[in-house]
Amino acid sequence: MRHLSYFVDNVPLGLKEASLYDSVKIAALSVMQSGSIRGVDLQTAIREVAANYIGASGRMVLDGNGDRVGSDFEIYGFDGVDVAVGWIYLGRFDSETGDSRIFFSQK
Repeated sequence: MRHLSYFVDNVPLGLKEASLYDSVKIAALSVMQSGSIRGVDLQTAIREVAANYIGASGRMVLDGNGDRVGSDFEIYGFDGVDVAVGWIYLGRFDSETGDSRIFFSQK
């Protein structure tokens, strides 16, 4: 599996953080472009902004449903009941190979 590095202002990010950063930035840019916060108004703006956006997690390409095409995903879950909740790394999807690796840990 290839190793990818993501950066914002020369600060390294994980895939989760890079994708979240890009999602929030595209949403904000789409609100600015459309002048609205209504979903129906944002649909076209999001597609236009994403089509021209190269962010922390790479080029953003959306399919007809608005789903990101050709992107890797890290899969996380939450751990913690009645205690502090934390992220648990569960696996990864590699868009280049189509492989998913899921890791389950037993306590």
